[in-house]
Amino acid sequence: MIKINLNYSQHKKTFGIAIIFLVVLIIFTVGFWKTQGFGDHLGDYLSQYHQKALFSSSFIPSYNQSNYPLVNLTFDTQPKITAKSVLIYDASSKDILYQKNIEKSRPIASLAKLMTAMVVIDNINNLDKKIIVDQESLNKGYGRIGQLEIGEKISIKNLLYELLMVSSNDAAYLLANTVYQEKYQNFVKLMNQKSRSLGLEKTVFTDPSGYASTTVSTAKESLKIFERALQYPLIRKIIHTQKYSFATFSGRKKHNIHNSNHLFKKIPTMIGGKTGFTDEAGETFVFAFQEPHHQHIIYISTLGSKIGYRFIDAMRLYNWLEKKYIF
Repeated sequence: MIKINLNYSQHKKTFGIAIIFLVVLIIFTVGFWKTQGFGDHLGDYLSQYHQKALFSSSFIPSYNQSNYPLVNLTFDTQPKITAKSVLIYDASSKDILYQKNIEKSRPIASLAKLMTAMVVIDNINNLDKKIIVDQESLNKGYGRIGQLEIGEKISIKNLLYELLMVSSNDAAYLLANTVYQEKYQNFVKLMNQKSRSLGLEKTVFTDPSGYASTTVSTAKESLKIFERALQYPLIRKIIHTQKYSFATFSGRKKHNIHNSNHLFKKIPTMIGGKTGFTDEAGETFVFAFQEPHHQHIIYISTLGSKIGYRFIDAMRLYNWLEKKYIF
């Protein structure tokens, strides 16, 4: 009995010393952080894990789970951009890395063509089907970006390249009229049905091209549309293509088109993107790239950039991201 009591006393003494040592270590650590200028950022450091818990289905660390990205606590600068709404989202970690007015509804211009492409692919089995360019579609297209000519025979697949690479409004109406036999309004109904199926509450389509100012979405929901569009292999291939050529079925004309996304050289890991512009929407842009360290897929959506600032805003956000987060 005495031996047991002595052991208990000895363990109790050892435990007490351990507690005292732990308290001293904590006090020393906090003091060190403050002297290094990290004291003011301690809450930010902890909040990144709280944010992870909000956007992840499980926040139980494991050896196979990456806890990146981490916040760079010494970098406090905000990105200088003209865009009215912005969302940066890490699809791998489920983290929102930056947000600005992400729930605000705005005209999205040609970002609507991502939904147009999905609805076309959903409803047409033979993408090699020939379409004759007609006057009505050209009249409704509001612009001749695609350089399509009346009477040309072009496959649906090649029209999708025109739609997504050069953002042809003519191609949008040709495709819409093909799905619903010259009744693009019914095609727009399909766009809105798919929007609702994706759980989008603030997205409304009133035309297949995005030219109408009443075609609206948010930074958050436009990013969701883009994320879903990338699950279509053909769409993913098209938006990653920088140059594309095709000839009409008559062989009389050859189309040489270039991607309206000009950031492939500046962002080597660019997956692809979609641009847009109208006077009401300003410049819009949504794109995705893979960060090189842990191969996280990053999405960025910008709405309402000033004219001429779409790619400037995108690069400022890209460069800010590299400084703000550690991947």
